[in-house]
Amino acid sequence: MNKILITVNALLVIAVGYLFYLVGGNKTADTNSQEGKEEIKKPIVIENKNVPVTGKIAFINIDQINEKSLFVMDMVKKLEKTKNSIEASLENLGMRYEEKVKDYQSSASAGIIPESELASKAKEIQNIEKDAQSKRLQMDNLGIELNEKNESFKADIKNLISEKYSGKFDYVLTYSENVPLIVYGNPSFDITEEVIIQINESYKSKKAVSKQ
Repeated sequence: MNKILITVNALLVIAVGYLFYLVGGNKTADTNSQEGKEEIKKPIVIENKNVPVTGKIAFINIDQINEKSLFVMDMVKKLEKTKNSIEASLENLGMRYEEKVKDYQSSASAGIIPESELASKAKEIQNIEKDAQSKRLQMDNLGIELNEKNESFKADIKNLISEKYSGKFDYVLTYSENVPLIVYGNPSFDITEEVIIQINESYKSKKAVSKQ
């Protein structure tokens, strides 16, 4: 039972950290979680050959987007709420499990209660273990949900940049301290702040519509 508690808590910690790398995160983790599902969307390439060549390259800072995105903020709050609920349930299950096991062992060693009652006590322990497994499944489902939100968020950003910056730049690159592929970037080509504003405005509009 303790191993179950440790495993679930470890998964929760990983999930919390994962939120902060929604765009520039580990591709291997994404691929594994999406096994059997449709292939991960590739970066959008403008096929309109009439788009003028600008000779300009811009970049966006993924760390800042993750820090200032209203979508990520809401997802962190949701995750923390679910995390706290699961932890509380697991703590309660852990205490009940220890009590039931001690009671079963004491009754079995005493040898004064019927086999049917011992079997009933064993059944209670098994039910607690099943409840713990159910909590692990909830954590797995939360991870799947996060991956789906991740893909949706990345697609929204790509579509937004494709729509707003086609014809203004030939390429829009991404930068992150965790994956520093860009060694230097001229600040005048950093469009992060304006992209964040547009992302948040789009998210607020979608959120308002969903509440109607």
